[in-house]
Amino acid sequence: MVKLQPLLTEGIKRAASTLAAPPPPCSTAGNHLVITLVIPPVRLGAMVAATEEDEDDEPIPFAETVWNVVLVLGSTGAGRVDLLLTMLLAVGSVMLQFLFVFVLVSEDFLGGGFDAEIAAARTWRASIAHDAKYRDLSGTSLASRVCNGDGSLIQSNEQANLLADINSFLGLQSEDFAVSGLAPGMILSGLCMLLWCMYLCREFRTIWISMEAILHIPRARKTDFSSGRFAAISYFRLAAYLILRLYRTAITGCLLWAGQQWLANTKSITDLILNASALGTILEIDELVFASLLPKKIQAAIYSLEAVKVRYTRAKSQLEATLIFIGVVAVTLAPIFLWVMPLVDNMQQVKSEFCYGAQNFVVAYNQDSQTTVGLATPSFAVRYENGLSLSERAVLGHTVPTAETTFVGPPPDFPVLIRCFGTLGRECFREIEGTGLGRHRASAVSPALKQLAEGSRPDDV
Repeated sequence: MVKLQPLLTEGIKRAASTLAAPPPPCSTAGNHLVITLVIPPVRLGAMVAATEEDEDDEPIPFAETVWNVVLVLGSTGAGRVDLLLTMLLAVGSVMLQFLFVFVLVSEDFLGGGFDAEIAAARTWRASIAHDAKYRDLSGTSLASRVCNGDGSLIQSNEQANLLADINSFLGLQSEDFAVSGLAPGMILSGLCMLLWCMYLCREFRTIWISMEAILHIPRARKTDFSSGRFAAISYFRLAAYLILRLYRTAITGCLLWAGQQWLANTKSITDLILNASALGTILEIDELVFASLLPKKIQAAIYSLEAVKVRYTRAKSQLEATLIFIGVVAVTLAPIFLWVMPLVDNMQQVKSEFCYGAQNFVVAYNQDSQTTVGLATPSFAVRYENGLSLSERAVLGHTVPTAETTFVGPPPDFPVLIRCFGTLGRECFREIEGTGLGRHRASAVSPALKQLAEGSRPDDV
């Protein structure tokens, strides 16, 4: 649409400047004075183009979500059952998102800080890591096996898994204890948090644009809605819609804070992308409820809503883009400095507590001398370089029994002479039969002992 007021103003300015110029040449024709007034032409096309370039009307459509149900209720021609289901689904969607946010921001879900693992690692290293009872058949200490990623562990699997996560997050080998450059987990954490920020930035922007669009509709005491177009919106409906938009803003803000903290505290590099994808589904609850459960009559009414035109100037567009860019960068970098970098430092300290220093020794307590003694053990690397120990080779050699296989059997049966009298003999016999010596020992009981159990004294006793 061409605006006439700027054109008239420009024409008046040009006419005034022309009148202020030196007087034009005069001529006389008979008894009349002729003054030639030259007014430069106003280039209407250039002015119209400049005006249209500086301002633009953008149509803002209403999203297909449960939040927009409040705009069409009472104007859809739906039945009572549809209206009741719509209200229940709208309230249920609001409560479902609230419960998700409540769980996400809870301390039980976010967990404690990673610095608690430092004390646990120190306790493990001082207790069972060098205990002689936990050596394998080759004599290798448990500390050496855990720190070198032995896959045959049956103890301290939790510590081994934690060390594996630390090494993959920091990009370290088993013998490394310090990060050189940027850790792979730190880079992936930053990318996942940037993705999450952009996802929520889109949500914040949608909320702001929808509020701006609804405020462009004229207000009245009663809503005037027909054929998908708002001629006027009531104050009550407008207030209800704005309250829901503010509630959605609060939900999105809580998701932003909880999601960033959850991603920053994820110590497994393989779980980062999965966690970021899982967070995104929470914001899609409204769309899922709308597409799968909302009555068709209500859906059709929301589909038919006509887009509201919102005017965007060049300055407004530039200001909005600048603020969004600064906000995304700030919200992405802040968690990296607040949570990810301290997590990297704590991971390095945890690994040092687990594995730094000598690993190839075990200790035991001598009960006879009342002293603690130490024993040097082979290293994990030397163990695999030299192959299996003698005991391990013997185990592998006997896994498939052959004719040459020799096992130490049960001890031989020897005659047992027991003197029992009266009822005591019966108790002795029962006790021998009830022991865990097996059927070989049970068959070794002499007939004389059986006679004693019956209450008679044999001649040979």
